[in-house]
Amino acid sequence: MGSSAVVASSIPHAVGSAMSFKRRGIDRVAVAVFGDGATEEGVYHESLNLASLMRLPVLFVCENNGLAVHSRRGARQSYDGARHSRSYGLDYSAIADGWNMRRIRETALDIVEQVRRGEPHVLEIKTARYREHVGIEEDFHRGYRALSDLEQFISMDPLLVDAVLAERLRPELEAEIEDAVRFAENSPPPGLSHLLEDVI
Repeated sequence: MGSSAVVASSIPHAVGSAMSFKRRGIDRVAVAVFGDGATEEGVYHESLNLASLMRLPVLFVCENNGLAVHSRRGARQSYDGARHSRSYGLDYSAIADGWNMRRIRETALDIVEQVRRGEPHVLEIKTARYREHVGIEEDFHRGYRALSDLEQFISMDPLLVDAVLAERLRPELEAEIEDAVRFAENSPPPGLSHLLEDVI
């Protein structure tokens, strides 16, 4: 579904998609992926409430690197993600080793089956920001995060420490990216006929 650069914008889009799936009897699950900073936006709270109230097939995935631009989580949030999610009646899971893609996959597959039955879920994945907030440069000189914290995460990243695995996955990933770019570049822009498509 469409999105924008506005913080938390994917969250209500996913809830709307999930509502559409449910109303039309379509066996699909909507997934919203966002950073921990997005949980401070009002629309996050509204979306969790509506998803729980209507038992929508939506999975909220919070990639938590503990930072929102240059602010640490403790300076921004007075709430605990697990207790907060459960206060809306949503199940909550957390993955501390966010570098472990196999654990993320297995956990998500189990959760999706619950979500498919109308049990919305919040999955928090602890991760790390490799580069500055926007761009490809380093920003450790700004003093709001430590290189040692990132190095610990990097030391367990299988795509960096397991060269055999990375090389095995690289061709498939690069082909998938190339296919997506080719599809986007060759697709015509949407016309007026698409304006109300999937609107119920």
